[in-house]
Amino acid sequence: MFSMKQGGNNQSSALVNLQLESGQFIGRVVHALGNNVYQVETREPDRKEDKYLLPKRLRNYIYIRRGSIVIVEPYESPQGRVRGEVVETFLPDQVKTLHKLREWPQEWNSVE
Repeated sequence: MFSMKQGGNNQSSALVNLQLESGQFIGRVVHALGNNVYQVETREPDRKEDKYLLPKRLRNYIYIRRGSIVIVEPYESPQGRVRGEVVETFLPDQVKTLHKLREWPQEWNSVE
């Protein structure tokens, strides 16, 4: 007889790949502006709060809301109001792992 229980993903979501490619930043979503554009706060002094686009290939797979932790990659030559793309989002388990590894930005502790 078959079990009705669905199989789950056995990989741990707490494993965080902290190897960012050159030009990528960790940021926190401040506001959803509509049309898959998000205002993201980063720790970079010249990019404190910029607007980033969620690419079409990720729109059905990633759910982003205010306070989500994301990896953003700026465009090489931005045109218009959008400065780059959202590459990845962190799951809650991954954010906890960032806290444990002391990789969490201290200035974000007051909100979390």
